[in-house]
Amino acid sequence: MASPIQTFKIYGKTAGGSLTIPLGAGLTNVAIANAFRRIGDFFQSIGIGTRSGNIVCQANGVAAAGVITFSSIANNDTITINGTVFTAKTSGATGNQFNLGASDTAAAANAAVAINASATAIVSNVVFASSSGALLTITAKEQGSIGNLMTLAISAHGSVSTAVAGGTDGTVTALAKGI
Repeated sequence: MASPIQTFKIYGKTAGGSLTIPLGAGLTNVAIANAFRRIGDFFQSIGIGTRSGNIVCQANGVAAAGVITFSSIANNDTITINGTVFTAKTSGATGNQFNLGASDTAAAANAAVAINASATAIVSNVVFASSSGALLTITAKEQGSIGNLMTLAISAHGSVSTAVAGGTDGTVTALAKGI
C-alpha cells in the first residue's frame, strides 16, 4: 500500500517567508531536492540573522470533510459551500451551476466537477469535491482544525449526511528567533 501524502508546512512571519511543500504524490527527485533546498535556505537566513522568524511547523494533520447525500435532486435546488451557492440545472449549466444528469449519481458527479472548476476564491482556494454514487464529499484543501469551520448546506432533495468535521492539526511545533 502506498503511503499517504504528507504535507510539511512552514509559516514565516516576514515577507516571502511562507513555504508549503507537499512531499510525495509523484514529485520528481529534482522537485523534492529543490523543496528541501528552499527549506534549508529559509532556516539558514533565520539562523544567521538576515531574517527574523516566528515559525510554526505542522505535520500529519487531517483535512476536514463533509458529505451531502442527493435524493431526487431537482432543477434549481442549491448546494451552499462557505456561503457560495451552486445551483442544479436541467441543462446548460454555467459558472456555479451543475447539470442534473439522469440520476442523483450523475448530479453528484456533475456537482463535484462544477465545485472544483469554480472561480470563486472561497471555494476554489478552500475545498475540493468528489463523488461516489449519490454522495458528494467536500474536503478542505488545508489540513487542520480550521477546516472544521467550513459551512455546507443543501436546499432540498437531499441532506448534509455528514457535517463538516474531522480536521485535526497533527503535530504542531513553534519556533522563534530574532523577534
